[in-house]
Amino acid sequence: MIKASVVMPVFNGDKYLPYSIESILNQTFRDFECIIIDDGSTDNSKTILKKYNDPRIHLVENEKNMGLVHSLNRGIDAAKGEYIIRMDQDDISLPNRFAEQIAFMEKHADVAVCGSWYKTIGELSGHTNKLLTDSEEIKANLLFNASLAHPSVMIRRSVLEQHSLRYRKENEYFEDYGLWTEISHIAKLANIPKILLLYRVHKENISHRYSDKQRNGALHIQKKGLHILGLSPSPEEMRLNNSIRPKEKETATVFIKKEDRCLRKIIDANAVKKIYNDTALAKIIYLRWKAICGNNTKNGLAVWKQFVLSPIFQMKPYQLLDGIKIFIKCLIGK
Repeated sequence: MIKASVVMPVFNGDKYLPYSIESILNQTFRDFECIIIDDGSTDNSKTILKKYNDPRIHLVENEKNMGLVHSLNRGIDAAKGEYIIRMDQDDISLPNRFAEQIAFMEKHADVAVCGSWYKTIGELSGHTNKLLTDSEEIKANLLFNASLAHPSVMIRRSVLEQHSLRYRKENEYFEDYGLWTEISHIAKLANIPKILLLYRVHKENISHRYSDKQRNGALHIQKKGLHILGLSPSPEEMRLNNSIRPKEKETATVFIKKEDRCLRKIIDANAVKKIYNDTALAKIIYLRWKAICGNNTKNGLAVWKQFVLSPIFQMKPYQLLDGIKIFIKCLIGK
């Protein structure tokens, strides 16, 4: 059996496609196939793809543009590898990426999806994204965001097959978030604390072109997660679940009070349902609480008082340090 199958959909990606393909072919780990799905490209993508003679590359062509979800699932259906490696047409996998991820997955049989830290290139270059690495914390963090970088992941194919899992059409533009959430309730997710991917930021990214659809889709996934906890969030509560600053004409103190209440409702619901590890959820809720208060310090010491007086603030050493930092920012109104 081939150890891994790279699945890379392509649609009008000729500008950066050669860099992406070369980064795959130059991996230190060699036992893989690369399934490239051309999704009805109208630029030079197909011409570029057909120039490669490497036997590991298998080109699949959609008769017309079918969308990312269809292309991803077609690639998974064609895959023969033990692992599915995701790759996008404009990103770059560092040479040791496949070797590092396979070694991790071989060592951690209970992990179904493994991502990594990544560094941005292109329009917003040089930013390192250090994603959560603990599986329980990643699971809890899915209540607020996707928690893994889609083009960085490796997926254990047996988990997809055993549970009849694929990307869902109804989750188009946030298909990864939906899949990670489903998998998180049957297996573990992880991120390797190393930069293994260079993520290109440019105006043609799906996150740029379909930002509104992604935002609405994220709300849909998050709402399902809250329902599992037995909560029925109102539209206002869903706004709060995705906000770190007050809306227009809403004071910071009122906004933060609402956020405090919503976050503690999640903790209380989990105390009953036991969906998430208590320690992991407490950390995730605290990190969100810190982000909310830390982004509103220009409103003065009233924000600091709300930060430290909330039950979410538990007087742990690192939280005390955060309290000092937020106090100083509030004091100077920064």
